[in-house]
Amino acid sequence: MMTADRDIKALVTTDIWREPARVENSYFLGLWCFLSSDDENKARSLGRVIEYHWNDREKLESDFYYLQSLNERLLDELYIRLNQLHGVGAYFLVIG
Repeated sequence: MMTADRDIKALVTTDIWREPARVENSYFLGLWCFLSSDDENKARSLGRVIEYHWNDREKLESDFYYLQSLNERLLDELYIRLNQLHGVGAYFLVIG
């Protein structure tokens, strides 16, 4: 059975489109996906814009510190394992 064009939805991830997206049939990953403010306003009114989670600056800061801590923990484990695997003691300098 053939699907009608109106049932097909698109996820627009950038403002570089091969063909113009119809706002009614598309979801937009963020405000950077729009070539015109008219399309942006129409998409917003239809609830078709997915809000960028790091627009919330408190969340951005919290996630930054979490990711920084995670990076340090992973590097600590990685350099220990690489040193054990290769029998050297210099991996912290190379990857840290």
